[in-house]
Amino acid sequence: MRIQVIHAIFHISRTFRTIAELQVRIVLLGTSADRAMPVIAVGFLSAYLPWVLVSRLTFIYHYFASVPFIILATAQGLRYLERRNRALSHALTAVLVVAAVALFIAFYPYASGLEVSREWLARMNWFKNWMWY
Repeated sequence: MRIQVIHAIFHISRTFRTIAELQVRIVLLGTSADRAMPVIAVGFLSAYLPWVLVSRLTFIYHYFASVPFIILATAQGLRYLERRNRALSHALTAVLVVAAVALFIAFYPYASGLEVSREWLARMNWFKNWMWY
């Protein structure tokens, strides 16, 4: 009985490992001609994973080292999408640029320390666990 359970667990683990490998190949590696994604993925994971293991309180600046890799991965993803569907890629790029500019303008007072009214601060508090002031 014990051998059968171990054998079944082996097959389940092998199945999950295969699914994980397939996801990594599809998401991170992209096409065979795109050799930048593995480098970007390794860079991102090397900057991000050490902070996942930290048990103490972490702050946003701990994750800043992974931001350039997120930007590069986004650009590579848009480039990949452009090869497949040019119109969708351009529309998604426009949406991302407009969202980035709008969010920069909206949160500029927090980043710069610019004085604004408490009413504006209250409207920018989108989630209950955000503590701005």
